[in-house]
Amino acid sequence: YLHEGQQYFVQDLDLTRKVTVGDVLARVRAQRAAEQDLRERGERMYQPVSQQIRDAVDRVSTARIYEYERDLFRFGSKHITQPGNGMAIEYLTAKLREFGYEPELQWFEPRGSRTANIVVRLPGTTDPDLVYTVSAHFDSNTRSPGADDNTSATVGLLEMARILAGHPLPATLEIAFFTGEEAGLLGSREYVRRAVEDGKHLVGALNNDMVGWADDYRMDNTIRYSNEGIRDLQHAAAFLFSDLVTYDAKYYKSTDAAAYYDAYGDIVGGIGSYPILGSPHYHQVSDVLETVNHQLIAEVSKVTTA
Repeated sequence: YLHEGQQYFVQDLDLTRKVTVGDVLARVRAQRAAEQDLRERGERMYQPVSQQIRDAVDRVSTARIYEYERDLFRFGSKHITQPGNGMAIEYLTAKLREFGYEPELQWFEPRGSRTANIVVRLPGTTDPDLVYTVSAHFDSNTRSPGADDNTSATVGLLEMARILAGHPLPATLEIAFFTGEEAGLLGSREYVRRAVEDGKHLVGALNNDMVGWADDYRMDNTIRYSNEGIRDLQHAAAFLFSDLVTYDAKYYKSTDAAAYYDAYGDIVGGIGSYPILGSPHYHQVSDVLETVNHQLIAEVSKVTTA
């Protein structure tokens, strides 16, 4: 079936086929072995830097995240055709400068509306030519204030930017706040267009979208990925450094992650609601702060920071 241009497939179940107890036990045991393998590999991957990561994620503040949410929410719709878009650009730029960055504003004029991505950069200390990008779109649709879609991921990224300011990594990190996602994935395409034009060696990308819906107060979310290695890295970050329970889905088309994949190939991970219909407030006027779990956003921010 189709929803807003996206296609979903439902597989029929064969209710006549019998499954034995042995079949069930074999499946459970295989899943348990895979889980144990993932945990062991994750601990090995992170062990050399685990204490540095704990020190960083311990600084993630739910109170600060709520303050960012409240400020952005006051601008109403942040669609590129609405005044709230420009207000959000000014707010995010000012916050990033407050954290010590000098943001790059990638101005462009899609469909007659002047708007901009906001990008900050931490040059790498060992391999500065290798670039990793972490991104989220800050705009919303025309009728929605967009508390979950996508202020939630925006503020998680903003908190990560605060924590990592002045803390360069071996490779270069760019933190990108995309505009125009709701108008057709415009900001991510513009970012990637410029990256290709500049010869940027982009080797990994996380894109977060809709991470805060308060679904019975559960601390869970979905890794949306193309690259299985990045997926496993995120699972490990979740169980080692946060209270987030993570599922996964090979899902990146029709999102801002698609621009990365189309230009650079299989380099994509991220966290977000899956499918988009998970929240009843998706693209509705009811997508307000009261429907968002601020602690959940903080846990996603910890995983992304890790």
